[in-house]
Amino acid sequence: MNKSILSLLIFGLSIVSFGQNTDTDLKITSIHQLDEYDIQNIFGFQGIKYQKLKFIGNDFKNKTYKITAKEFLDGNIVTDTLVFDSAEMYYDELKKVKDTILEITVLAKQIDNTTLKMEFIFPRFSLPREYKVLDLKNKYSLRNIASESKLDIRYNEKFYLLAYIQPYDRKDGTLSYCDVGLSGMDIENWVKKFDIKHYWTFEMEFK
Repeated sequence: MNKSILSLLIFGLSIVSFGQNTDTDLKITSIHQLDEYDIQNIFGFQGIKYQKLKFIGNDFKNKTYKITAKEFLDGNIVTDTLVFDSAEMYYDELKKVKDTILEITVLAKQIDNTTLKMEFIFPRFSLPREYKVLDLKNKYSLRNIASESKLDIRYNEKFYLLAYIQPYDRKDGTLSYCDVGLSGMDIENWVKKFDIKHYWTFEMEFK
Protein backbone atom coordinates (compact mmCIF):
# COMPACT_ATOMS: atom_id res chain seq x y z
CA MET A 1 0.00 0.00 0.00
CA ASN A 2 1.17 3.54 -0.73
CA LYS A 3 3.07 4.86 2.30
CA SER A 4 1.09 8.11 2.27
CA ILE A 5 -2.22 6.23 2.40
CA LEU A 6 -0.93 3.96 5.18
CA SER A 7 0.11 7.00 7.22
CA LEU A 8 -3.32 8.55 6.83
CA LEU A 9 -5.05 5.32 7.82
CA ILE A 10 -2.89 4.99 10.93
CA PHE A 11 -3.64 8.59 11.80
CA GLY A 12 -7.36 8.03 11.31
CA LEU A 13 -7.38 5.00 13.57
CA SER A 14 -5.39 6.57 16.39
CA ILE A 15 -6.98 8.06 19.48
CA VAL A 16 -5.85 11.41 20.77
CA SER A 17 -7.21 13.85 23.28
CA PHE A 18 -5.60 17.21 23.84
CA GLY A 19 -6.27 20.79 24.78
CA GLN A 20 -8.85 19.69 27.36
CA ASN A 21 -9.71 21.98 30.21
CA THR A 22 -11.58 20.90 33.32
CA ASP A 23 -13.31 24.32 33.40
CA THR A 24 -15.16 23.75 30.12
CA ASP A 25 -16.98 20.98 28.28
CA LEU A 26 -14.99 21.69 25.10
CA LYS A 27 -12.99 18.61 24.09
CA ILE A 28 -11.43 17.11 20.99
CA THR A 29 -10.84 13.47 20.10
CA SER A 30 -10.11 11.59 16.90
CA ILE A 31 -12.58 9.16 15.32
CA HIS A 32 -11.79 5.47 15.81
CA GLN A 33 -12.76 4.31 12.31
CA LEU A 34 -12.70 5.57 8.76
CA ASP A 35 -16.00 5.62 6.93
CA GLU A 36 -16.60 5.58 3.17
CA TYR A 37 -16.52 9.38 2.99
CA ASP A 38 -13.08 9.45 4.64
CA ILE A 39 -11.74 6.84 2.23
CA GLN A 40 -13.10 8.79 -0.73
CA ASN A 41 -11.28 11.88 0.54
CA ILE A 42 -8.02 9.94 0.89
CA PHE A 43 -8.37 8.48 -2.60
CA GLY A 44 -9.11 11.93 -3.98
CA PHE A 45 -6.07 13.39 -2.22
CA GLN A 46 -3.89 10.63 -3.69
CA GLY A 47 -5.41 10.96 -7.17
CA ILE A 48 -6.79 7.42 -7.08
CA LYS A 49 -9.86 6.56 -9.13
CA TYR A 50 -11.77 3.40 -8.29
CA GLN A 51 -14.78 1.33 -9.20
CA LYS A 52 -16.26 -1.41 -7.02
CA LEU A 53 -18.27 -3.76 -9.21
CA LYS A 54 -20.75 -6.45 -8.23
CA PHE A 55 -22.06 -8.90 -10.82
CA ILE A 56 -25.12 -10.99 -9.99
CA GLY A 57 -26.54 -13.74 -12.18
CA ASN A 58 -28.42 -16.98 -11.61
CA ASP A 59 -26.25 -18.71 -14.24
CA PHE A 60 -22.93 -17.26 -13.06
CA LYS A 61 -21.68 -20.41 -11.41
CA ASN A 62 -18.96 -22.24 -13.36
CA LYS A 63 -18.54 -19.40 -15.87
CA THR A 64 -15.08 -18.22 -16.90
CA TYR A 65 -14.47 -14.50 -17.39
CA LYS A 66 -12.09 -12.39 -19.40
CA ILE A 67 -11.13 -8.69 -19.46
CA THR A 68 -9.45 -6.98 -22.42
CA ALA A 69 -8.18 -3.42 -22.87
CA LYS A 70 -8.33 -1.19 -25.94
CA GLU A 71 -6.47 2.08 -26.40
CA PHE A 72 -8.04 4.68 -28.68
CA LEU A 73 -5.99 7.52 -30.15
CA ASP A 74 -7.51 10.03 -32.57
CA GLY A 75 -10.42 7.67 -33.12
CA ASN A 76 -8.27 4.63 -33.96
CA ILE A 77 -7.61 1.50 -31.91
CA VAL A 78 -3.84 1.45 -31.41
CA THR A 79 -3.66 -1.21 -28.68
CA ASP A 80 -5.82 -4.26 -28.06
CA THR A 81 -4.49 -6.42 -25.23
CA LEU A 82 -5.56 -9.06 -22.74
CA VAL A 83 -5.86 -7.95 -19.13
CA PHE A 84 -6.95 -11.25 -17.62
CA ASP A 85 -8.52 -14.56 -18.61
CA SER A 86 -9.65 -16.76 -15.74
CA ALA A 87 -9.54 -19.85 -17.99
CA GLU A 88 -5.75 -19.47 -18.09
CA MET A 89 -5.31 -19.49 -14.31
CA TYR A 90 -2.99 -22.21 -13.00
CA TYR A 91 -5.26 -23.26 -10.13
CA ASP A 92 -8.55 -24.87 -11.12
CA GLU A 93 -10.46 -23.22 -8.28
CA LEU A 94 -9.69 -19.79 -9.77
CA LYS A 95 -10.72 -20.59 -13.31
CA LYS A 96 -14.49 -20.23 -12.82
CA VAL A 97 -17.00 -18.24 -10.80
CA LYS A 98 -17.96 -20.29 -7.75
CA ASP A 99 -21.22 -18.53 -6.90
CA THR A 100 -24.01 -16.40 -8.36
CA ILE A 101 -22.10 -13.27 -7.32
CA LEU A 102 -18.73 -11.91 -8.47
CA GLU A 103 -17.18 -8.79 -6.96
CA ILE A 104 -14.28 -6.91 -8.55
CA THR A 105 -12.59 -3.69 -7.44
CA VAL A 106 -10.56 -1.65 -9.91
CA LEU A 107 -8.10 1.05 -8.81
CA ALA A 108 -6.44 3.50 -11.21
CA LYS A 109 -3.75 6.09 -10.56
CA GLN A 110 -1.72 8.17 -12.98
CA ILE A 111 1.76 7.83 -11.51
CA ASP A 112 3.47 10.23 -13.92
CA ASN A 113 2.75 12.17 -17.11
CA THR A 114 2.66 9.09 -19.31
CA THR A 115 1.86 6.10 -17.08
CA LEU A 116 -1.42 4.80 -15.68
CA LYS A 117 -1.14 2.18 -12.94
CA MET A 118 -4.15 -0.06 -12.36
CA GLU A 119 -4.99 -2.82 -9.91
CA PHE A 120 -7.71 -5.36 -10.68
CA ILE A 121 -8.76 -6.89 -7.35
CA PHE A 122 -10.66 -10.18 -7.44
CA PRO A 123 -11.98 -12.22 -4.47
CA ARG A 124 -8.75 -14.22 -3.96
CA PHE A 125 -6.07 -12.38 -5.90
CA SER A 126 -5.17 -9.10 -7.58
CA LEU A 127 -3.44 -8.14 -10.81
CA PRO A 128 -1.35 -4.97 -11.35
CA ARG A 129 -1.25 -3.45 -14.83
CA GLU A 130 0.28 -0.35 -16.45
CA TYR A 131 -0.93 1.57 -19.49
CA LYS A 132 0.12 4.63 -21.44
CA VAL A 133 -1.61 7.99 -21.01
CA LEU A 134 -1.04 11.48 -22.34
CA ASP A 135 0.37 14.39 -20.35
CA LEU A 136 -2.88 16.11 -19.37
CA LYS A 137 -2.33 16.84 -15.68
CA ASN A 138 -4.26 13.74 -14.61
CA LYS A 139 -7.61 14.89 -16.02
CA TYR A 140 -8.66 11.33 -16.77
CA SER A 141 -11.55 9.65 -14.96
CA LEU A 142 -12.39 5.95 -14.49
CA ARG A 143 -16.03 5.35 -15.50
CA ASN A 144 -18.40 2.42 -15.21
CA ILE A 145 -19.64 2.59 -18.79
CA ALA A 146 -21.88 -0.47 -18.52
CA SER A 147 -23.80 1.09 -15.64
CA GLU A 148 -23.82 4.73 -16.78
CA SER A 149 -24.98 3.86 -20.30
CA LYS A 150 -27.24 1.00 -19.15
CA LEU A 151 -25.61 -1.40 -21.59
CA ASP A 152 -26.96 -4.92 -22.04
CA ILE A 153 -24.83 -7.58 -20.37
CA ARG A 154 -25.16 -11.09 -21.76
CA TYR A 155 -23.31 -14.36 -21.36
CA ASN A 156 -20.96 -15.35 -24.20
CA GLU A 157 -20.85 -11.77 -25.54
CA LYS A 158 -18.26 -9.05 -25.00
CA PHE A 159 -19.53 -5.85 -23.40
CA TYR A 160 -17.89 -2.54 -22.53
CA LEU A 161 -17.38 -2.43 -18.77
CA LEU A 162 -15.06 0.46 -17.90
CA ALA A 163 -13.41 3.40 -19.62
CA TYR A 164 -10.53 5.64 -18.57
CA ILE A 165 -11.43 8.89 -20.30
CA GLN A 166 -10.58 12.51 -20.79
CA PRO A 167 -13.38 15.02 -20.15
CA TYR A 168 -15.62 16.58 -22.79
CA ASP A 169 -14.89 20.31 -23.12
CA ARG A 170 -18.32 21.86 -23.49
CA LYS A 171 -18.96 25.03 -25.43
CA ASP A 172 -19.65 26.93 -22.19
CA GLY A 173 -16.14 26.10 -20.97
CA THR A 174 -17.13 23.46 -18.42
CA LEU A 175 -15.67 19.95 -18.45
CA SER A 176 -17.92 16.88 -18.32
CA TYR A 177 -17.18 13.18 -17.83
CA CYS A 178 -20.85 12.25 -17.48
CA ASP A 179 -21.68 13.25 -21.07
CA VAL A 180 -19.07 10.78 -22.25
CA GLY A 181 -20.03 8.07 -19.77
CA LEU A 182 -23.64 8.20 -20.90
CA SER A 183 -22.62 7.54 -24.52
CA GLY A 184 -21.32 4.00 -24.08
CA MET A 185 -23.27 2.77 -27.10
CA ASP A 186 -21.06 4.85 -29.39
CA ILE A 187 -17.58 4.43 -27.91
CA GLU A 188 -15.77 4.12 -31.25
CA ASN A 189 -17.02 7.60 -32.25
CA TRP A 190 -16.17 9.53 -29.10
CA VAL A 191 -13.43 11.42 -30.92
CA LYS A 192 -16.00 12.81 -33.37
CA LYS A 193 -18.75 13.42 -30.83
CA PHE A 194 -16.68 14.81 -27.96
CA ASP A 195 -13.32 15.61 -29.56
CA ILE A 196 -11.58 13.29 -27.07
CA LYS A 197 -8.11 12.50 -28.35
CA HIS A 198 -7.18 9.57 -26.12
CA TYR A 199 -8.93 6.99 -23.91
CA TRP A 200 -8.85 3.38 -22.77
CA THR A 201 -11.79 0.98 -22.70
CA PHE A 202 -12.08 -2.31 -20.83
CA GLU A 203 -14.33 -5.05 -22.14
CA MET A 204 -15.51 -8.14 -20.30
CA GLU A 205 -16.97 -11.47 -21.30
CA PHE A 206 -18.50 -14.35 -19.35
CA LYS A 207 -18.43 -17.85 -20.92
